Amino acid sequence: MPRAGRAGSVGGMGEPTLRRSVSSALGVAGLTALWIAGVVALVLAAFARMLDSADALAPGELPAPAPALSLGVLELVLAGVLVGGPLLIAAVARWWQLPGVTRAYLVVAGVAALPALLAGVIGWRELHPEPPPGPPSPPSRCAVHSGGTNTCPGG
Repeated sequence: MPRAGRAGSVGGMGEPTLRRSVSSALGVAGLTALWIAGVVALVLAAFARMLDSADALAPGELPAPAPALSLGVLELVLAGVLVGGPLLIAAVARWWQLPGVTRAYLVVAGVAALPALLAGVIGWRELHPEPPPGPPSPPSRCAVHSGGTNTCPGG
């Protein structure tokens, strides 16, 4: 009987579980804050880079040197962080045995997948632009124009 009384006491088995729960919650909150700060920083950097590239050059002005991270690279990194952050937090929460938090961050990763996909496609197109159209191809058939001579073969 003395053992049963000790297990339910404040200094018994409940205290390490409470400490683990608090430290796990603080860890998840810290990872979430880092993820949000990273997303905000990447969005602001991409927006600033987009505004810089939209500025027109004055006559006679040389273009600025290319930045270390182009807009396309920033958008691809943003896409990875948007989905990778919640997946990382979900993995850590699973390791800390927090099943509710794991499910919540998997849902967040699923919701963030659409904006990440859009940012990734925009970034990919920024890095791999379509080639400019070439000169128009010559007409493949003869067209008679009014008011002129007939230059079509065969009359």
